[in-house]
Amino acid sequence: MPVKVSLQGGAIHIGDSISASSITGIGKKAAAGERTIGIALQEYTTETSGFTQGSDGIGKILVFVNLQHT
Repeated sequence: MPVKVSLQGGAIHIGDSISASSITGIGKKAAAGERTIGIALQEYTTETSGFTQGSDGIGKILVFVNLQHT
């Protein structure tokens, strides 16, 4: 599923867990211990995002959404 993400948690690589960011409706790379919404199926880095100084760094990537908590 396409999910809006930001670089708030750092660069996102395939297989990284995605969690909610401080921006409503936007995901980020999850930190250890955070609840997650799924797994990144695409990369999202400063190079792939077209991030420039002063931009919000928000874009879309495909995420395998899994809201099941184990």
